[in-house]
Amino acid sequence: MTMGLQLLDICKELWVFGHKISEGMKAEIEKAKQMGMPIRYFSESMEEG
Repeated sequence: MTMGLQLLDICKELWVFGHKISEGMKAEIEKAKQMGMPIRYFSESMEEG
């Protein structure tokens, strides 16, 4: 298990930055969804959306 996935266990929500999603980010997003964790998406210019 990667450090990012381990850190999700102590997080309250996941923030995703930028439009390019790596394989590691995909795994973190999927785990956050399975945990019912809120996921917030931000553009590269820091705009939420």
